[in-house]
Amino acid sequence: MAFPDKAWSTPWQDVTRIIGQVVGKSAEAEQVVADTLKFVADETAKYPEIAGTTFAGVNDFDGSIAVYDALDARMKFLTDIGMVLAPSVTELSPKDGSFYYPLSYELFDRLTSDILITYYETQEASDEFFAKPYAQSQPQYVRGAFASLVGIEYVAAVSPPSALSLRWGYPHYAGTIAQAARNAKK
Repeated sequence: MAFPDKAWSTPWQDVTRIIGQVVGKSAEAEQVVADTLKFVADETAKYPEIAGTTFAGVNDFDGSIAVYDALDARMKFLTDIGMVLAPSVTELSPKDGSFYYPLSYELFDRLTSDILITYYETQEASDEFFAKPYAQSQPQYVRGAFASLVGIEYVAAVSPPSALSLRWGYPHYAGTIAQAARNAKK
């Protein structure tokens, strides 16, 4: 089985434990989880503004806004570090068990949060999204309260995260989110 429940929903800790069990190294896997949790906590502590910040993870996809739902492992990771998935994400969700849902551009303004988080492989794709009127009219954009994670390597490090990828990508990700959180609180 590729995942124990739904695609894109398995937290990195569970993935690490499953791999450890499969290769007969459960104790080592537990140590990797513990060490990584400490690393993430230490990095997060550098940015106290992250705690309690509400967020919505989005991308422009296939003619609508793709909103990452609570089931998504990326969103679970962010709540694990003390952020709060914006209530509007859940309120607008069709609750169909998917890791994301499409939201029409006309309803994008109903997606309220302190910050928006986007994931784009190139700066051009990120710039193209934020140049659209529906993105520029979002209060988060106006305040500079958006965290645009850009670059294949950075996106891959947290989409979804793993014990190994977090070591490399999380410091950058945390700094990007923290800047958006600071801007949200201005």
